[in-house]
Amino acid sequence: MSGMNSKQSINKGFAADHARQAKALKILKVIEDVGKGGNNTLKLLDIGTGNGSIAFYLARHFDVTSVDVVDQRSEREGYSFCRLTRRASIS
Repeated sequence: MSGMNSKQSINKGFAADHARQAKALKILKVIEDVGKGGNNTLKLLDIGTGNGSIAFYLARHFDVTSVDVVDQRSEREGYSFCRLTRRASIS
């Protein structure tokens, strides 16, 4: 997190929102690179959605479902959300 102090990265402010938007743009670039860009029927699963910013942004382009064990979303529109009630164990 170059250029950001620890307080900025924890707060729900410009720095955190900008970082999430930048991450969403990287995801869009990867989707374009594999030849799926412009395919608005593509379905995406956002695991560990956090505040929902990335799901919200990607939902402008695709059908997005997000999941998390805790509902911490500040962005709630444009995508489906499912709260997981039980953690799965991996053996």
